[in-house]
Amino acid sequence: MANNDLLVQSALQSVQNNVTSQSKPVTQSVQTETVTELSVQSQALQKEAEKQNSQQQQRADDLRDKVAQLNDYMQNMNRNLQFSVDDTSGDTVIKVIDSETEEVVRQIPSEEILEARHAAEKYRGILLETKA
Repeated sequence: MANNDLLVQSALQSVQNNVTSQSKPVTQSVQTETVTELSVQSQALQKEAEKQNSQQQQRADDLRDKVAQLNDYMQNMNRNLQFSVDDTSGDTVIKVIDSETEEVVRQIPSEEILEARHAAEKYRGILLETKA
């Protein structure tokens, strides 16, 4: 009886060793493929983000150039208008200025509107987080 137990144990050990040795390469292959896929996806996402940042920077540069051209044009026309871009919101701001006193007669959008937009932008993230 003891011999049969020894034979069964040795057979079990050889089967376990055989299964273990066969499963390791498959696991390593699957893990390597998964890591490779994740790496390719990560690189694609990074390239897309860089492309979007580049496009956004280009648009901002183009907008600043157009604002400078408008300011030059209005000065040549002896008009009392000043164009600018609000740094925080990116909105175009137009000011009508009295040429004698250099006082702002009118601003579109007004300072109050710009401040309200800045405040709303500051709290937008908080409002979205509480709903989620």
